[in-house]
This record gives sequence, structure tokens and C-alpha cells, in this order.
Amino acid sequence: MQKEKIYIQSQTGISFLDIKDILYCVAEGNYTKIMMTDNSSYIVSKHLKKIEEQLPAPIFFRCHRSWIINLNHVKEMCRNQKHTLIMNNHEAIKLSVRNIAKFRKTIDLCFNSFKN
Repeated sequence: MQKEKIYIQSQTGISFLDIKDILYCVAEGNYTKIMMTDNSSYIVSKHLKKIEEQLPAPIFFRCHRSWIINLNHVKEMCRNQKHTLIMNNHEAIKLSVRNIAKFRKTIDLCFNSFKN
């Protein structure tokens, strides 16, 4: 059974987050910022690796050493020099060069039913 929520401890207490509503997580020093689809965000005093362990793979993909994205909220991948991922909220997130092949394999695995 796949879990639908995670809980996080923040400065204000414990929050329960719907996994499907997480856009991305980004490292900010010793903290992690979790960005939600409603543009709210949470700052958690955990390293990105600990957050990654709570999120279901392969839908949550480590696209860069500082970023984990929810593939369900990726709008497009731009093949510019930086291989930028555009999220549904129009935010641009860099895909690291070493993760390009892994990204393509992951989207094939997750979304192959939509291929022509």
C-alpha cells in the first residue's frame, strides 16, 4: 500500500502533507524547503536525503543534488544547455547533466502508457 501523506515537524508543530500536493523539495543548508501546489511552503530541519527517504520513488526524482521533484508536476523539459525542467507553477529547475539519462528512464517507467 502506497502512503498518501507524510508528516513533518516544523517550527509551528507537526503538519500532515498530501504527497500528491508536493511540487518539489529543495535543500537550503541544513534545512529543506517543501513547496506545495497551493504555493505554501514548509521549512524543515532535516537534510534533503532524510526527506527523500520518506517520499515514494520513482514519482519523486532527485534531479539535482539540491532538488527533488514530483514528476506528476513537471510540465516540460527544455533542451537548452542547462536541461531545465518547467514545473506546473512555471518555476524552472535545473536537471543535472549526470541525471539526464536517469530522468529519461524514470519518465519512461512512470509514464510509458502515454507514449505513442
